[in-house]
Amino acid sequence: MSFSYDNTLVALRDRLRFLVSDTASATAIYANEELDGILSVQANVYLAAAILLRQRAAALAPNAILYSSGAFAGGQLMVDRRQTAKALLDLAKSYEETAAASAEEAFDRFAFNIDALGRDRSEYQGDTGTTEWDGW
Repeated sequence: MSFSYDNTLVALRDRLRFLVSDTASATAIYANEELDGILSVQANVYLAAAILLRQRAAALAPNAILYSSGAFAGGQLMVDRRQTAKALLDLAKSYEETAAASAEEAFDRFAFNIDALGRDRSEYQGDTGTTEWDGW
């Protein structure tokens, strides 16, 4: 398992490690190759982090139970293992919201052109150039 982390956070992999709290080699959860794989299918680092956090929460689900030493009364032992998975899911949700809030506009310019049959033949121009809408 290869591990690297640069706290300057220049590389996307380092940002992803930072967001999922996987920055120490001794306790590493993910290999570099796994993080690169996630980033190859999801380039947005916040959404990639959300995927990893949801995966970790799912892995914790079988153990997400409440332990108590009998009826819970003052002073008795209680361990709630549900909160770890919930915290991971809450963080994943906040990263998804951050990604949605920071999304750039898809189109810089557009010229509407609806033909006689009601089909959208407009041209939209964004960062990748002009394309004609095919109506999917």
